[in-house]
Amino acid sequence: MVDKRTNWRNDIDGSRAQVVPDGGATGTPNWAVRVVPSPSGYPVRNRQLALAGGRPYRICFDARRELTSGWSEGQLRVMSGSAQAVSTTFSAASPWMNFCTATFTPPSDDNNLQMRAVSGEQAFLVDNITLTAM
Repeated sequence: MVDKRTNWRNDIDGSRAQVVPDGGATGTPNWAVRVVPSPSGYPVRNRQLALAGGRPYRICFDARRELTSGWSEGQLRVMSGSAQAVSTTFSAASPWMNFCTATFTPPSDDNNLQMRAVSGEQAFLVDNITLTAM
């Protein structure tokens, strides 16, 4: 089995993103990517997506605040070539909640999913990301 945790990178400095065993499903281990507040860019990215340019898609995912108190607003976007293909913002709550992007069509085969905290005081977790061809 291939360890896909290594596909999650920090888009600011190229290091590995924080992948933690705090996912939304039962069973161990169950990994989620941890998105920390960052004033200078997108601390989480994945370029290993099977998105073909010219085809419509939708991305859905689960997110929650890391701690039960406080607040965190996040952004998930897909850059396709040098263009933003889709962007969605969401408010991460303490229970897991599901969010989806609008349907989008990437213009390029070179795609980069990025996540960041837009505002708020704490990190949030993202799990169960699905890519659906429309």
